[in-house]
Amino acid sequence: MPHFVVKADPNEDWYVEWTTITDGPVAYGTRADFLEEEPGWGDRMDRADQTGTSAMMDPPWFSWDTEWFMVAEPLDEQRTLPRKHLRAYTEAIIAADIPTALALTDPIDRDD
Repeated sequence: MPHFVVKADPNEDWYVEWTTITDGPVAYGTRADFLEEEPGWGDRMDRADQTGTSAMMDPPWFSWDTEWFMVAEPLDEQRTLPRKHLRAYTEAIIAADIPTALALTDPIDRDD
């Protein structure tokens, strides 16, 4: 399954590496941080700057039009994450602050 670079805000030098394996973030930082770790990711970073995501499918997953993300691990249930909370959620997940991460998400309404 793929990993994508997602830019949280078009006006901010801050990115997250998002995996669809666990529906969540695995790393975050500035453009310079990512290129220091992954020098070959220049094209990915450029796409994220332009469209909000490095995804190349049409339409691209996690583009600027994406209003929410599906998240799961380590919340023990699938929930939605509004894009506006992407940075705070990512920082909370990486810090293992699950209560804060959970508070930034919304439950999925399901008819059982």
